[in-house]
Amino acid sequence: MFQTKTLMRTTTQALTRMPVDEEEEGGDEEGQGGDEEEWEDDEQSDREEECQEENQGSSEAESEMAGEGIDSRAQVKAKRRRGKKLSVSDVEEEALVRVPGFKAQHDSWPKLEASLQEYMEATRQKIVIKEVINTARRNAELRAQVRFRGRPDSEIPLVPAEMYPYQRKYICTHSWSERERSTGKRTSHMLHRTECPFQMLVQVTKKCDGMWGITMKREVFCHNHVVLEDIYRSYSGIRQVSVDSPLMPGIDLLVDAQAGTQSVYDYIRKNSNHRVTMDDVGNMIRRMRNKGKFRRDELSDNDAVAEMIINFNLESPMNVTSVHENERGGTGVISFTSGHMRAMLDSFPEVIQMDCTHKTNQYI
Repeated sequence: MFQTKTLMRTTTQALTRMPVDEEEEGGDEEGQGGDEEEWEDDEQSDREEECQEENQGSSEAESEMAGEGIDSRAQVKAKRRRGKKLSVSDVEEEALVRVPGFKAQHDSWPKLEASLQEYMEATRQKIVIKEVINTARRNAELRAQVRFRGRPDSEIPLVPAEMYPYQRKYICTHSWSERERSTGKRTSHMLHRTECPFQMLVQVTKKCDGMWGITMKREVFCHNHVVLEDIYRSYSGIRQVSVDSPLMPGIDLLVDAQAGTQSVYDYIRKNSNHRVTMDDVGNMIRRMRNKGKFRRDELSDNDAVAEMIINFNLESPMNVTSVHENERGGTGVISFTSGHMRAMLDSFPEVIQMDCTHKTNQYI
């Protein structure tokens, strides 16, 4: 009986467990499917994270590449600027140095040049001539125009020949265009060009009153470099002594007296604001001596004798020369008495007088 109850109970439990097991198996299958869905979700999330990482990495790579591109462009730009100063395009963010304007109207070219020298000295600028158009070329262009063909010169507004030249273009000394003739083996360091925008276009124009004058056109009064007193004084055309300088008479005397380069250098530095170098002084002395040599070769006999007398007197304050004229007014006798001869005369007057020739001493 006990065994029968036990068997029935076991059978009942088995029968009741079968759906449960099926449900459990289905639940397991569902759980397995959920696990698969969760795995797919995890895989998708991982893929999204990988995509995000890839996008982030690509963006970082792009930024790095952009940075490398910027660096490479900067390096290329630096290489291009190597050996020369910055141009206007390179200093777009930097402010240009503006200078006072120049007088717009002038009566003649000499007056304009005088005013320009004063303007450069006052504003510490070195302005040079870049282009020149002569009057003959301008008149030829006017005659070749269609509206003036076949007309006489009286009906053509020709520029007078005395107003020479017709046009000049002034620029800053740093405005010269680039002329690279090197092969790149050696870097050039002493370059002064900066592509400065400063310019002045000066033309001969006819005024309202019918008179001809000089007029400024298309002027740009600004620089892309520093304008200072020290820089201005260091320019070769400013630091050197010009031919019409008031120092030239003193320099001529020093050169004629065979003074050294150091003496001439000290004389210039003490008596002016010219910041000359020893090379400048040496070149100037060499030019002056060569010019004096050619000048002596071209002098006449009388001028050459007069120059010789002056040089003899400059050698020593004890030297004495005298020129005696004949009855016709020409040069008769020229005597040269050196300082040594006068000293010997003072020391031994008796011996010197006994050795004199006829009429060479007033006491004989």
